[in-house]
Amino acid sequence: MAAGGLYLAGKEGIFVALALALLIGLSIVIVAELDGWLPAIFCLSLLAGLNLSVRSIGLTVYAFDPLLVTLYVAWLWRAYHGSAKPVRVTAVDWVGLALMIWLLLASLLGRHVPTALNGWLLYLRGFLIYFYFAHALHVRWQVRTVVAALLAMLAVQGGLGLLQFVTRSNIGSISDLVGSTVSTVREVSAGGGNLFRVRGTLNTDTSLAHWLELLVPLGLSLWLAARTRTRRVLLGACVLAGTATQVVTFTRGGWFGLAASVLVVLWLQFRGRLVVRRQLTTALLAALLLLALLLPFGGLIRARLFESDENTLTVRENLNRTALSVMADYPLTGIGLDNFVRVAPEYGIGWSWKMEGEMHKVHNMYLALASEAGTLGLVLLLAFVSIIVAQVWKNLQNGGPPGSAGWGMALHRGLLAGLVGMAVHGLVAWGLLSYAVFPLFWLSLGLLAGSSLHHEPAGPV
Repeated sequence: MAAGGLYLAGKEGIFVALALALLIGLSIVIVAELDGWLPAIFCLSLLAGLNLSVRSIGLTVYAFDPLLVTLYVAWLWRAYHGSAKPVRVTAVDWVGLALMIWLLLASLLGRHVPTALNGWLLYLRGFLIYFYFAHALHVRWQVRTVVAALLAMLAVQGGLGLLQFVTRSNIGSISDLVGSTVSTVREVSAGGGNLFRVRGTLNTDTSLAHWLELLVPLGLSLWLAARTRTRRVLLGACVLAGTATQVVTFTRGGWFGLAASVLVVLWLQFRGRLVVRRQLTTALLAALLLLALLLPFGGLIRARLFESDENTLTVRENLNRTALSVMADYPLTGIGLDNFVRVAPEYGIGWSWKMEGEMHKVHNMYLALASEAGTLGLVLLLAFVSIIVAQVWKNLQNGGPPGSAGWGMALHRGLLAGLVGMAVHGLVAWGLLSYAVFPLFWLSLGLLAGSSLHHEPAGPV
C-alpha cells in the first residue's frame, strides 16, 4: 500500500461493495427529493484525496466517483420529472468536448494504451464535473451552498495545515490514514536544515499548495466585498489561515501562484473605481495582519528560496529538456496520458537519480500535457479555459453578470484570480493534473461558466 491511495490488491470487492452501498443510500436521497445539498457535499468529498487502483483491469477509482455518479442520476431524475432547467450547450462546451475527443484519440495512439486510457478517464471525470456545475445548479441557494462548501474547505485546509506545522505531524491527512507511510512526514533540505512541509487532508504539500492558490483568492474577494462584521471576521480568518498554510507547504511555485492571484483580486477590486473607505481599511488591515503573521516565517522563506538543494533544479531542467525532446519526436498526439514515466528512461533519465525515478510528469504543467497529448491537446485545454476567462472578463467589464451586484462580482473575481495563480504555479509544477487537485480545478471552471452565476440577486455578502 502507499500513501495517497488505497491499494488493496485482492480486496477491490470491499471497495466496490462500499461504493454500491453509498450509491443506494444516495439514490434514496434523490427519490426523497433531498438532493439539493448534493453539490455542496460533492465539494466536501474532495477533501478525501483517495484512490483505488484496480490492477486486474488497469483502472483507478476515486473517492469522489460515487458522488459524481449520484449528481448525474439526480440531474436526470429531475429532468425526467420536468424540474430541471433545459441545458443549452455553449461554445465552451463544444471546445471541451473537442478536447475530450482529442485526448481519447491521443490515448489510443499512445505508447501504453491502458495507462493512457486510465489517464483519459480522469480528464473525462473533470469535464463531467465542469458540465454539471456549469449547467445543473437549478436554484440560487445551491450556488451559495457550493461557495460556502469551498470556504469551509479553505478553513479546514488552513487550520489543519497550521496544526500540522505546529505538531510536526500529518495529523488530519486523510491520505495518511492508509498505506505504508502512515505518520511519515515530508521534509526538504534548506539552509543546512530540514523544513517540514504540511499537506492538510491531501496526499502531498504540492497538492495543498494548488488548492490554496485556488481557494484563498476566492475567500479574499468575498472578504473585501463583505458587508457585515461577522462575515468579514470569518472570511478574514480563513484567508489568513490559508495564506499562512501556503507558506508552510514550502512550495515555491505555490508562493508565487498565490501572490499572483492575490494581486489580481486587488487589481480587479479597486481598478478604475472610487475606493470605498471600508474596503480600503479592510485591505490595509489584511496586509498588516498578514505581514505580522509571516514575520516568524521570514528565515524559513529565505532559506527555501535561496538555500534549497540545487539538485532539485537540475532534475527539473533534465525533465523539461526530455519533454521537449518527446514533443519533437511525437508532435501530433504525444506519447499518451501518464506515459512519460514509462518513456523517460529511453531519453536517458529516470534512473540516474532517485528523485527522477519518482517523478510521474515534467515539472511544468504545459510541457507535461504537450508531451503526453501533443501540442494540439495543450492548445485545446488553453482554448477551453481562455473562452471561459474571456466571458468572465466581459461580464466584469460590463459591471458583472446581469443582476449579480456585489456577491456575483466578488465570486467571479475570486475564481478568476485563482485560475491565474494556478497558471503561474503550473510553470514549475504538474500537480494541477493530479487526482487530488484536478476535480477542484474543473469545479472552479464550471462555477465560472455556469449560467446560474449569471442570475445571482443583488444583496449583501
